[in-house]
Amino acid sequence: MLMLKRWFYGYSRKTRSVMIAVFCLIVVAMISFFVVSWGSNIPTQFKEGRDLASLTAKDIVSLLDETSSNLKEIKSLEQKQDWRGALNIVYSEIEKNKTVSKKALELTNQLEKMARAIPEIEPASARETAIVAISSEVALVTTLNSYINGDLNELLNLLTSRLTGMGGDYLTMNKLISSLNTKKDSINSMNDQFVKLMENFDKIYK
Repeated sequence: MLMLKRWFYGYSRKTRSVMIAVFCLIVVAMISFFVVSWGSNIPTQFKEGRDLASLTAKDIVSLLDETSSNLKEIKSLEQKQDWRGALNIVYSEIEKNKTVSKKALELTNQLEKMARAIPEIEPASARETAIVAISSEVALVTTLNSYINGDLNELLNLLTSRLTGMGGDYLTMNKLISSLNTKKDSINSMNDQFVKLMENFDKIYK
């Protein structure tokens, strides 16, 4: 038990939150198979979590699109030898990365709230749709954590070194940018899936 506790707390707070959300999903998914549906019901906790999760995810997608545009602008300024302009954008991205990180935690908290309310959702078809939708958004958060705490962090550090004359591996930077673009596309796709599934969820009650 002690080893398990040490293993769990060895991860960052954001990663632990995602792990808890995943665990909650597994539990509620198992419970849902044994819950008998009578009528229809959408818990207030689920509605509130969904509304905030949708807004937060929308903000995250917008911020990542902005980052993608800024990375292109940094490259353009570097080619023009406008080191100061490029560096200013890098510094702003470093600060913005903190905002995205907070948004990721906010989204995880709302998804956990939604997951805890799933056993109260009726009918069963709506519960099943909700589970798939939340699973998609949990996968989004996992990918997002890898995006902001892995590739983007490393890229911004390399760009800072390069623009301040301390050198930087151009090949590595290109690989990181390619990886970031792939992950951004995945995040957009998973959020689109969440939106569509929640639209299907709403149709059940019409």
